[in-house]
Amino acid sequence: MKTIFLIIPLFILSCSTNKLTQHQDNFDDKSNLILELRENSLENFDSIFTIKNNTELGKTLGPINATRMPGVSIGIVNFDKNNLVVFNIKTDSINIIDIKNEVILYEKIKNKNSESTSNQENLIKFYKIPFSNSLYKFQEIN
Repeated sequence: MKTIFLIIPLFILSCSTNKLTQHQDNFDDKSNLILELRENSLENFDSIFTIKNNTELGKTLGPINATRMPGVSIGIVNFDKNNLVVFNIKTDSINIIDIKNEVILYEKIKNKNSESTSNQENLIKFYKIPFSNSLYKFQEIN
């Protein structure tokens, strides 16, 4: 009988710690980054958008690959399991912090020593994110 009283609290404690670690997982920015470029080939400057199929991917990569032989390859993306998010922003760096309830939290990082952003090329980043039928919302964190 005493063993049962010892086992039950341990079981409850272990279950509660598993729940805590599940909620603390953040988006792994580096392992989900597919492509990073510095150029002004995409028309919609200062934009963030998602790609949900191969047709949209081809339309996005077309202008980027127009002057490259061979073109930039991002590998195979299974759009049944993943979407892509594209940042096309004039900044030094950008990182996805987390994805919660289909809200993508990101931060822009500007170097204090860099030249004015008006003379720089855009930073274009492609990230692999979990699949969602609904629209992602983007929120910048300062």
